[in-house]
Amino acid sequence: MLITTMERVVLLALFSTFVNGRAGAQDKPVSVVEKFSARVQIQVDAEESLSDAIKSHLNRGLRSLGDVVITDSKPDYTIKVVALGEHARNGTVLGYALSVLITMPLDPLGLKLATALIVGAKDEKSSLDLQKNIEKQVKGYELVVSHTIRSGDSDSLPMLCKEVVTNFDAETLEDARKAHQEIYEKSHKKKP
Repeated sequence: MLITTMERVVLLALFSTFVNGRAGAQDKPVSVVEKFSARVQIQVDAEESLSDAIKSHLNRGLRSLGDVVITDSKPDYTIKVVALGEHARNGTVLGYALSVLITMPLDPLGLKLATALIVGAKDEKSSLDLQKNIEKQVKGYELVVSHTIRSGDSDSLPMLCKEVVTNFDAETLEDARKAHQEIYEKSHKKKP
């Protein structure tokens, strides 16, 4: 399921609020903005040498962003790459094709909050039952943030991976950074 820009903004706002926990944030001055950070998992399906090369290029590019943690545990985003190398009959690599899928897990906490805000609950018990039911139903589900196909010649693999990182940064992380900043500022506005 592809999501619209408005749905992405709402999801990123929920994501920023709950994934990047804000325990104790109320005690900090407004001028101190908690740093945004995204946990990213990389999955590559390709022959071993190609998979290793892609992982290496993506890891290097993502780490250079400065606010990304590469992880296999509780990722905020997953970059899933299916890659093929096109070979001549003599085995020479002619080029590469990459299918790149960016996903994010459905956040049970964010969904519980959204449901509580939209639906409401008559009492605490029914609210807890609803929250448990939502968490059970969405466990393991992901939202597709984007999908692209990239291809290039035999020397293009570093460039293709750089494009993946650049687009992920510009099209996904930048929205999350802005949502994080806006939520932080709104939650720390001084009341008159």
